Amino acid sequence: MLYLLALFLHVTGSLMLAAAIAIEWLSVVGLRKAASLDRARESLSIYSKLSMVGGIGMFLILIPGIYMAMIAWPNAAWVAVAFVGLIMIGAIGGVMTGKKMRGLKNDASGGENLTPEFKERATDNSLVLSIRLRTTILIGIVYMMTVKPTMSGSIIVMLISIVFGFIPIGPRAAAERS
Repeated sequence: MLYLLALFLHVTGSLMLAAAIAIEWLSVVGLRKAASLDRARESLSIYSKLSMVGGIGMFLILIPGIYMAMIAWPNAAWVAVAFVGLIMIGAIGGVMTGKKMRGLKNDASGGENLTPEFKERATDNSLVLSIRLRTTILIGIVYMMTVKPTMSGSIIVMLISIVFGFIPIGPRAAAERS
């Protein structure tokens, strides 16, 4: 019974983290398209509320996940690689996105107009890269949880996930390449 509760909390945490990343996508897209400082502030406001959702999601992934790994998967190689992937998601989010977004929020709080410098920083491709990487790493982790590959298979899955995170997708990405 305790395992099933842990599994439920673990899946709930995964859904919360995925939702936080999806909403972050919308926030960053809104920030990139903002034509006024008020619009930029709205997008930044949405983003600032996500840290709690993402943090709770990570907690609900890690704590029950550690319990389930000890009980049901004590020697599973994919667990270690998935754990490293979660650490990477947190680190990429904190370094590539969190720091920049906090700086943009501070800059937006003092002015009245959208400056070219602010717009340049708000459209920095590293924000999109951060979200893409975290999304593909999370998908790779879900794949590992489903398939439960060997160590070499898990490492390959994680490497493929990271490579896919670097590939720009969509019509805008195609236009930027040409």
